[in-house]
Amino acid sequence: MLLSIVAYGKQNLFKNSLVLYTLNCLFNGICLLVWSLTKDNRFIINNNIVYFNLSPLTLIVSTVIIYFAIASFRRYFRFNTSQNSCKVIIEYGICSITINCLIDSGNLLKDNITDKPIIIVSKESCYSLLNITNINIDSFYSLRGFRIIPIKSINSDSVLITFKPDKIIVCINKKQFEIDGYIAISENDITNGYKGIIGSYALSLGEEITYA
Repeated sequence: MLLSIVAYGKQNLFKNSLVLYTLNCLFNGICLLVWSLTKDNRFIINNNIVYFNLSPLTLIVSTVIIYFAIASFRRYFRFNTSQNSCKVIIEYGICSITINCLIDSGNLLKDNITDKPIIIVSKESCYSLLNITNINIDSFYSLRGFRIIPIKSINSDSVLITFKPDKIIVCINKKQFEIDGYIAISENDITNGYKGIIGSYALSLGEEITYA
């Protein structure tokens, strides 16, 4: 669990720890199987710990190959790169909205304190969801989950007016993912008629919804 917290944070701790433990068992079992079948002297097993007698060049090259293989696998099976938009359902109290969001693969926007992703939504959609008529800081303080989050960009520093909805559901590739994150109110119009922008960081943290 400590390794899981260091690598992935406290979110989904039990699931991440179980996956990490299972993968470690599989890794050691496969190594033991290969060693027992081949008696390869590059494998050294001592006290049930696997050691590798490999050159630095082999380690570097294999690490690069494995990295790109995993990145390609996640990119292909998680969401289709040809998909540039998705439907997002946002619930807040008794109200909910369904909007079309642009998928921005370079958007890694997140809260620096909680590491939760931030989805940018047009102000008109947020007005409808929150049942308000304009952006007023004084009125926002009474809203549940309201926060002002500072962000840094290449050109300047600014703040985002955000709130924590009850539920965010992303519909993409005929699947539904639930995301634990914040909604940022965009004061500017979003390009090409979209009502929101969602980044790759938010999509990578989505938990697929399954129904019995």
